[in-house]
Order: sequence, then structure tokens, then C-alpha cells
Amino acid sequence: MSRYPRLRPLAALAAACLSACGGNDSTPTATTSGVVTGSYFEHARVCIDANNNAQCDSGEPSTFTDARGAFTVSGQGPVVAEVDTDAFRNDDAGGHAAVTRKLVFRAPAGSNAVISAISTELAALMESNGGNLDVARTQLAERLGVAADKLLGDHNKETDAKVKATLQAEIEQAIDLIADAVASGGNIGAAIKDGVTKRLALNNIKNVVVIYAENRGFDNLYGLFPGANGIPGVNATAVGTAEPQKDFDGTTLSTLPPTWGGLTAAGQSVTLPEANTVGWANKPFRIDDPAGVNGSGVVVGQNVITRDLVHRFYNNQMQINGGKNDRFAAFSDAGGLVMGYYDGSSMAMWQMADGRWQMADGRWQMADGRWPGIMCWPTISSWARSVARS
Repeated sequence: MSRYPRLRPLAALAAACLSACGGNDSTPTATTSGVVTGSYFEHARVCIDANNNAQCDSGEPSTFTDARGAFTVSGQGPVVAEVDTDAFRNDDAGGHAAVTRKLVFRAPAGSNAVISAISTELAALMESNGGNLDVARTQLAERLGVAADKLLGDHNKETDAKVKATLQAEIEQAIDLIADAVASGGNIGAAIKDGVTKRLALNNIKNVVVIYAENRGFDNLYGLFPGANGIPGVNATAVGTAEPQKDFDGTTLSTLPPTWGGLTAAGQSVTLPEANTVGWANKPFRIDDPAGVNGSGVVVGQNVITRDLVHRFYNNQMQINGGKNDRFAAFSDAGGLVMGYYDGSSMAMWQMADGRWQMADGRWQMADGRWPGIMCWPTISSWARSVARS
């Protein structure tokens, strides 16, 4: 008689169960589902980026998004979405537009339900901070002024209009950055990371200071600056040609007018009388030429003060001449001196353009001088009783 009669049926049942499990593996295949947004990208190729190289390689599981940007792909891990020019961008208002520039979006593993330009920025930041998603989200959220949990959501479904507009604006700017990185070729991931890092550096800017060199044109001080659109024919990066100066009647001047009253101001150690400025070529010239200004043999260094030049509003309007810029000499009280420029490489202002400052070499001012400010200055009728008085 057996000592364990009740255990035999249980043992038999367990053995049967193990046999059945061993003979039929029913474990489901892991998948990743999500959406490619910005608005919604249709026919974008989505893959599991197994080797984390920011592109879909052969052998990596992939699929294509539907009209709402949705996808389900076999496998789990970091995700890449390749948006080629055969894809479409469908916005939440019903718009349907062809993609014109190739894009690559990324999303880190575990946070890949929404793939977008913003998730791509986060992935790039993680590569710079050792893979910490929380730190990356905090950095980007602070720059945008939104809650960190908004960054990996579908911005199309955001109910706060201000937050939605902020996210959409960031997406558009990041898409341009990504498109440029993809177009440049090479290591796409590294190019995107570099661009994102530079954008994040904007957080370090606390104040923007704009310096206007009063009563001077850009070319007068920065015309020879490397890379600037400066003096035509002298600065290799300048665009176009120097416009020949014309007389009041529109005829081209054979030479520049003399510098009326002489080139240098009274009391200077160097003098260049009016008679020595006759017959100068009708083109820009370097005032501080070490061989002497315009072949005169007289060296007018940067420490020498030249005579004053008129800078009235209506003179400038006539000098610009509807954008032709050909009446500067005619409508100046200093004659040909208005066409002079300096080699500013030894000036402190040049040294400021070392990467911390930007140069507006293509700026067009729609309104001259301080006139707009004067027209809107506030007035206080009861100044004597105003708190502003003290």
C-alpha cells in the first residue's frame, strides 16, 4: 500500500502541464506602437534602431505609418522614423502636404510612443548627458517654458493653446535643423546632436545688446571683416559691385567730388587740404591706407579725426535714392569723403565679433535713426507733480 496515494494524481497533472508547455511556445512577440507627429507623417518608415546609429538598416524590423502617423513595429528599443520625399504631412485641420525635404526623427527606448522633432532633440541631449532622459527633458522644457511632461506627448491633442503653439513652433524650427543635418550627409546622428547642442546654448544668453555705430555705415568700419558682405572688389565675400556715384542730374561722376574744406578736422597733427582730394576715383577708398590715402602719400591713421559728415534724415533719403545708393557723394557736405572706409581689424569693435556677437551685414532699416522713437515718446502734462520727477 502506497504511503502517498493523494500525491500521484497531482504529480501526473504537473507532468502533463510541463509537457504541454514545452511542446507549444505561446509567448507573444514584443512590439512597439506609437505615432510620428509634427503634424502627422504618413508613409514614414519606422524601425527599431538596434545599433543606435540614427538610421534604419537592413535587418532591423521596420514598418510604415498610416495616414494618422500611427505604426506598430516588431521589437522594442530606440526608434527611428525616416521621412522621405514620398511621405506626406497631414495636419490636425485636414491638410495634406507632400514632404519636400528628407527628415530623420528619433525617440529613446521606453519613451517612443510619440516620435517627433522634439523627441529627436531629447535623444540628442541624452547622448550628451550619459543617457538621462529626465535631465534632457528638464533642459528642453526650461528653454521652451512648458512642463516637461508635454514634450513627449502628441502636441496635436494639446488643449492649452499657448502650450500647443509653443510646441508647434519648436517642432518647425527643429525640423529645419534636422533637414539641414540630413542634407549635409555623413553621420546624421552626430549632425543632429551638434545642432541641438548649439540651440540649447541659447539658454546661456541672458541679455541681447545691440550696438549701433552712430553716423557710420557698416562698410565704414566692418567692410573688410572676413566673411562679411563688405566692400565690393576688396572683401572677397562681398556681393555685387560698388555703385558708381552720380551727380544731382543722374549723370555718373567722372571722379569723386573733393572733400570740401579738407579731409582732416581742425587741430589734427595730420592735415590733408581740399586741393589734395581732387580727382579721386569714383569708388570706395581706404582712409587709413598705410601708403597714404588714395595715393596722396598722406597717412591718415585711425587716431586722426576726419572732418564731420552731415547725417540728416532728408540727406540720407536722397543719398539712398530709392535703393540705388548712388547719391552719397552728391548729397553729402563732405564730398568724396563719404566713400571712405577703414581697415577695422585693429579696432576693439572687431574683436567683439568673436562668436559672442552677430554682425548685421545685410540689415535694411525701414525707418531712419531715432525718428520712430521720437514720434512715440511719452509726455507728462503734470511733470511738476509727477512721481517720475524724483
